[in-house]
Amino acid sequence: MAKPFNPFEHHHDHSDDIALNEKLDPAQESLADALRVSFLILKVVMLAFLVFYIFSGLKIVKEQEALVQLRFGNIVGRSSDQRVMRPRDKPYWTWPPPIEDVKTIATTVRSVNLDQAFWYRKLERDAARKTEELARLGYLNPEEDSYLLTADANVLHMRWTVSYRAGGEPQKQNFASNIVDYLRNVGDRPLADQLVHMVTEREIVNFAAQKTADQLFHGLSTADTARMEAGIQRSLDELDSGLVVMSVSATRPDPPGNLRGAFSAVSSAENERISIEQLARKEANMLLNDVAGSAHGLLWQLIQSYQVAYESGEQQKADHLSRQLDHAFEKLNMGEEFGNVKIRGEVARIINDARSYRTRIRNETSAEVARFQSLLEVYNRSPGILVSQLWEQAMGQITRSAGVETLYTPNMANLVIGVNRDPEFRRKREIEDTKGRVN
Repeated sequence: MAKPFNPFEHHHDHSDDIALNEKLDPAQESLADALRVSFLILKVVMLAFLVFYIFSGLKIVKEQEALVQLRFGNIVGRSSDQRVMRPRDKPYWTWPPPIEDVKTIATTVRSVNLDQAFWYRKLERDAARKTEELARLGYLNPEEDSYLLTADANVLHMRWTVSYRAGGEPQKQNFASNIVDYLRNVGDRPLADQLVHMVTEREIVNFAAQKTADQLFHGLSTADTARMEAGIQRSLDELDSGLVVMSVSATRPDPPGNLRGAFSAVSSAENERISIEQLARKEANMLLNDVAGSAHGLLWQLIQSYQVAYESGEQQKADHLSRQLDHAFEKLNMGEEFGNVKIRGEVARIINDARSYRTRIRNETSAEVARFQSLLEVYNRSPGILVSQLWEQAMGQITRSAGVETLYTPNMANLVIGVNRDPEFRRKREIEDTKGRVN
């Protein structure tokens, strides 16, 4: 009986097998070595590419930048702070593309200039003309010129500038959420500029419609600037733009061309008024400094406070202020309560002159009292002798006075003498009078 065929068994002689240990010829051996080296090099290159691929996920965030990590198109991270990479000393690591991608967002401050939104419109035919030349044309063309309409129905031209940045200040709490909103809803600088331009233009129109022309010509106050910034920011937040307004400024308004002369005259008069006021304040300050020095303001304030307290019947307060004034005038110093400011100028001179006069009168009076007391002692001892001495002193002073001539006559009865004044004496007297008038 024939043996069944089994496909898993050998059906040839063992002599047909090639000896595995048989040595290869040189060509085959060289080819084998080359293949082994090639595979080794390929492994090294693949390993290098793998290392490079892994390390290509390292990202360094520069200043005024923020990075957002995307994995298969979706933002990575649960909270906003986890989704945004901020500048730090060490790098961040992400999976390289195509697994993950990183979007770089610049957070530098950008400015949007609204130069033509509310200004004279320059057409191609007016490209070479300056603004002053366009204004001198003396008319306003609503089809070509842009303008603002104020609350008092006046027309003005203005140029505005608004500064903003994506995300806002990095240290603020809502910075990360703003960056995410910016990436989702804007993501492009030209689009951000256009968005800020449109929102600002609308807010300017609303703002000008609530202000008179005179108010705008006096410039934007701090409250006006804050109001503009808040209005623009509110509109940007409603759009979830992630943009934050940093500042708003405007140039001085320019009137329509046919009114430029009148406005210039008003501006000149206003500048002249300011100059006169400044000069008057300067002169007033000089006069007040001449009167009381640097203490004039404090001294005037103290006097006014005393007057108000006295007239309102606050006697205790008035007495306290009166003592302060007395101390200030006595010491020529405002005291510690007012910084020990010294009183100088005309006030100090008058007070010092009064003190000198008081001292002189006191000394003269004291001298007269001392002389009277000494004469009184002599009079109490010898009244006749004192009277005789005083009489002789008085006669001596009279006879020795300038302009007095003494004539001695014999002791005769019925003596009549007719004389003229001594010519020599008269000449000397005239010379002395002339010298006195010259001096």
